[in-house]
Amino acid sequence: MDTFQKKQMMAGISELTETVCLWYSDVPKRMPAIALLLSQQGFPNATRVVLNWLAKYFEHCQNYPPGKFPNRSQILVLIDSFVFFKTDQVQVQLTLTKELHLLEEICRHFQRHAAGSSKFLTFDALFGGRSNLSDSVEEHRQKILYKTVSMALSMQWGEVLECAAMWLHSQNVSTGAVSLVDSIVMDFCDLLPDTSAALHKILDLCPQFVNQLLPCAFTQLCSKGHKDEVFLQSKSLFLQIASDWLSRDPSVCLLHVSAPFRQYVGFHRNPARDRDSLHPTMGAIRQLLLFCVLHPLWTSHQEGYREDALVVSKLFYHLLQSLMATPPIERDGEKVYVILRQDVVAIVSEVKRKLQAVGLDTASRVELCLDRLAEAVQISNAAKHLEMSSDELERLCEGLPHSHLLDIVLVSKPE
Repeated sequence: MDTFQKKQMMAGISELTETVCLWYSDVPKRMPAIALLLSQQGFPNATRVVLNWLAKYFEHCQNYPPGKFPNRSQILVLIDSFVFFKTDQVQVQLTLTKELHLLEEICRHFQRHAAGSSKFLTFDALFGGRSNLSDSVEEHRQKILYKTVSMALSMQWGEVLECAAMWLHSQNVSTGAVSLVDSIVMDFCDLLPDTSAALHKILDLCPQFVNQLLPCAFTQLCSKGHKDEVFLQSKSLFLQIASDWLSRDPSVCLLHVSAPFRQYVGFHRNPARDRDSLHPTMGAIRQLLLFCVLHPLWTSHQEGYREDALVVSKLFYHLLQSLMATPPIERDGEKVYVILRQDVVAIVSEVKRKLQAVGLDTASRVELCLDRLAEAVQISNAAKHLEMSSDELERLCEGLPHSHLLDIVLVSKPE
């Protein structure tokens, strides 16, 4: 291609950059020409052009009412065709070198566009939930998401992690969110444990990401405990990292309540998610409490219990610190409870279920379990973070074994 042809192509791309952002435009008719221009650009230039388009597109969309995205279906086609290179019709197999280059292009795009809210919408456009794709296309897209976040963690790229935190927030501990966090734990705590230092550092780099990662990680751990499954060896290393995070900043597990994300209407139409986004998403407190309280019973038959027991004790202590250090929270004149009624019900119900299955040789672990429940209730009540009344709690705990500390807490009334 000679210099004149290149100039013509760049002029065409520049024109389309402006056109694709217009609500009333002929972009649908011009899609064949757009696809041809991008195809002639090749990888990685075409990917870079589309990502830059997206940044300008979402900046322009701020002129429209929330949720209005012109030429949305065409944008999705461009993303699938020239960012992920996989659609229901056409699938291009990227080499490992090109895939690594693609991950770098995506990460560097978000680093370059650090300012403005358009980066969150761009990330949502790339990786948000879609239901009209074939399984292979969706699987490919999720794989790129996992690898993008892992690269951002390895390279300590905070802007990418901030976008990933917002994405996790919008997912509200969905299956996809838990799978992403599970892949991170596997990468940094199991496959390459020597790289786990990168996880230690992200608390300072992007505390919002830690805040959103914790509920997903402990949802996975609690699910295994409830099913009496054996915990992976990587769990021990992750527990040490989580304990380190809370020891350095106990408030990190409450950021979703004390400093919530600014809400926005996502690029992918999901009425259920949009309704959920109007309320605080599930934080880490419920799953952290459930795991710390039940840990003595869930792992009583597993190897490595003694080694993990001290780490979990520290984790529980730092969790109580976060409850004590956080003042009562109000939003729009209404009190926001950190520990909801259904959280306590879930914990006590699981304690009762597990107590039916354990033997007499676990008496000391049962006592530790009930003592932790009592401490959590006492601290959360004192800090005015517990939604449940004392009378409700006393009725809920009927049938639990005798525990001196729990009995004291149940009969005492908060001021």
